[in-house]
Amino acid sequence: MINAAHLCMGCMEPRTGDVAVCPLCGYREGTEPESPLHLPARTELHGQYLVGRVLGHGGFGITYLGWDLNLERKVAIKEYLPSGVAVRTVRDSEVIPFSGDMRKDFEYGLERYLDEARVVAKFQTHPSIVTVLNFFRDNGTAYLVMEYLEGTTFERYLEKQGGKTSIDTVMTVMVPVLEALGAVHQSGILHRDISPDNIYITRKWQVKVLDFGAARYALGQKSRNLSVILKEGYAPMEQYQSKGNQGPWTDSYACGATIYRALTGKIPPSSLDRMQTDELQPPSELGVELSKAQEAAILKSMAVTPANRFQTMADFRDALTGVAAPISHPPIRLDQDISTPPASQAEVVTVRSGTPLQPPSPTLPVGHANVATHQTPVSQPPQPQPAERVTRPSEKPPKPSMPKWVWAASAGVLLAVFAIGGYKQYEEKQRLAELQRQEEIKKRQFDEELKKQRAQAVEEERRHAENEKQLAILKAQQDEIDRKQKELEEQRIALERSKQQGSNRQQGNTKQQSSQGNTSQQQILQQQQIYQQQQEALRRELERKQQEQAQAEAQRIRQQQQQQQQGSNTKQQQLIPPVGSTFDDAMRQSRAAMNARNYPAATQFAQQAIKANPARPDGYSQLGWIAIYGIGDMQLAQQSYKDAIARGGVVWFRVNHDHANGSYQFRCTGDLGIARDHVEFQAQGGEHNFRLANSAIAEAKGNSALRRLVGASNDFHIHSTDGRRFNLVSVSNPKPIREMILSLMGAK
Repeated sequence: MINAAHLCMGCMEPRTGDVAVCPLCGYREGTEPESPLHLPARTELHGQYLVGRVLGHGGFGITYLGWDLNLERKVAIKEYLPSGVAVRTVRDSEVIPFSGDMRKDFEYGLERYLDEARVVAKFQTHPSIVTVLNFFRDNGTAYLVMEYLEGTTFERYLEKQGGKTSIDTVMTVMVPVLEALGAVHQSGILHRDISPDNIYITRKWQVKVLDFGAARYALGQKSRNLSVILKEGYAPMEQYQSKGNQGPWTDSYACGATIYRALTGKIPPSSLDRMQTDELQPPSELGVELSKAQEAAILKSMAVTPANRFQTMADFRDALTGVAAPISHPPIRLDQDISTPPASQAEVVTVRSGTPLQPPSPTLPVGHANVATHQTPVSQPPQPQPAERVTRPSEKPPKPSMPKWVWAASAGVLLAVFAIGGYKQYEEKQRLAELQRQEEIKKRQFDEELKKQRAQAVEEERRHAENEKQLAILKAQQDEIDRKQKELEEQRIALERSKQQGSNRQQGNTKQQSSQGNTSQQQILQQQQIYQQQQEALRRELERKQQEQAQAEAQRIRQQQQQQQQGSNTKQQQLIPPVGSTFDDAMRQSRAAMNARNYPAATQFAQQAIKANPARPDGYSQLGWIAIYGIGDMQLAQQSYKDAIARGGVVWFRVNHDHANGSYQFRCTGDLGIARDHVEFQAQGGEHNFRLANSAIAEAKGNSALRRLVGASNDFHIHSTDGRRFNLVSVSNPKPIREMILSLMGAK
């Protein structure tokens, strides 16, 4: 487990020692945000994500480097905060509109912002569309959690190349973009904001399309603030119209303008200006070397009138490449460096002889969503083979047609598969919605309990002050009674002395004086009796008040002791499994306890989840993870992992993946998953992921002693049948965990 308190908020890498400045990225811990609109570093969102430094701040939001506390990996977090519409409060980081009139615009754009997340989430398997991992509401606004990409935007790459590049590099970058847009267009979605700064190139030259513009487009229509949402030179005429007819041809214009900018180094004139006088120069007149067919395709895509442009991305791609192929994306091996384009991509790229692809700059900015602050090398872009024209394969004789019942059966099977897949997706959405609802209920209950505790504390303070006040009044009354009692005693003594003196006087006055003395003595005794009664009553009241105060103080001390005891074992007392809780409830609470490092409670909930549904493998997997990385019980971990695999689940280990032949000098951290039929590795950065079926594993065993002399102790390797080699080592307890991994894999 990685301690989040030791992470650098500039690069999300563990810091060594107590140094204030990160030696990897130079970030100083405790750096104040550059703008009051930015969230402070180490802000926690949704109980799962930690906010780091700002990667970029655009017209519609802020992008942060983030850390997933559950999966322990880097992410990029986009926050919806449209400039000129909303602002952040300093006290509680809430985002609020400037005025009541802007609230409707803000809420409308917020919903479209979440729509963007839902749209992009549908294309998680597409290699050229950035992956959305999660989205949620918090702080009065919304957040998108996306995969963290290392590389640079196409815009910054062009800046490093002097403002422009060759047709070969443009084709390498833009053909995947056209393929990705073709896929989303088939689902009825438009991007509306294609430009060089919304195209991302990773360190391995994977091209990613960023920032689908649903939110900015919707808010722009609502507020008519078109200057904020449209990029001059890339937006076609219909985007300037409130009711413009938009379609795939809208993105076609933006793609053509992006290609024009990359080839010529100049941003095309505004489409509104071109409606009056079209002064767009063909790229060849500006000294760009490309074929006539390619130039014609670029100019057609940028036609001022929508009807004169390409109506689909497939038509644009075919005209640009000279090869017709369906819009699709081939599977990509993420563990292999993309030094040459995949075969399917090479078939659709047409290049000119004598114009080799220029390598990128030695160092390029790294970041996500158009921004970065440090430099990272980017590998050389794919080198297409020179060719004047790619020829289509010769046509083969048609195969004999199949019987109709075969087609009907196939269609039935496909419909059944789609139905099952749709039901599973629906069931998963329902499960996630229920989990979110339960989390919200727990949060409300926690807030209400916190309010009650605060109210009780305030009431206790008030009662304590009132008791102190009453005690002070009683003490003053007691002092007054003592003073009066002392005066009465002095009067009685004086009276006794006077009586004794009166006995020596004349007998004629004796009776009269005696009568007067008796009367005075009776009055004094009566007053003394009254004061004594008052004193006794006040004494009893004082004792009662003191007893009440002592009881209240004892109760307050007991409450403090209980709170302190709860503080030492808070999660164990608060996370008591409710009677009849479901499997999902127990798993959610187990993960929460694990994140809080309350391992006994996490174990208890995992066992309860297994008891609630013994057929579910993830309960056993969770118990095994806790046993390894929580309580350190390897025997329990191995048995739990065996049970999980036997039920068709995947078990995980935290490992380091070597990048330099066993030395582990260059490595990445990730999770190694083992299932009945495959082994997979998910790196934190996502660049060295691999997945191998059991049939594709040639060898899996511990490294030799000779290898360990220059590498890590107790590391192991997995060799695939296609020649790939992966060296791995556990981040903790390497020897017992290595033996467990090889045992579960059935070491070959």
